[in-house]
Amino acid sequence: MSAGLTISSKTKNNLFRKWMRSRSPHDELRYKSYRKVFKRVAEKAEVLYYKQQFDTRAKTALVKFEQSV
Repeated sequence: MSAGLTISSKTKNNLFRKWMRSRSPHDELRYKSYRKVFKRVAEKAEVLYYKQQFDTRAKTALVKFEQSV
């Protein structure tokens, strides 16, 4: 998890705690909208991470295959 995602996760958790303490509809709306954006960004970051991992491994495997032939 990147540093930015870690900070965003802490912010999301703080918004959740604030909503649980106050039980106000305004805090609920703030938390849920932030959670939605955070979830979208985190999923994109995860997809990007695994895509980079796969591309790196695929290139390494291709080079090893070409060397052995």
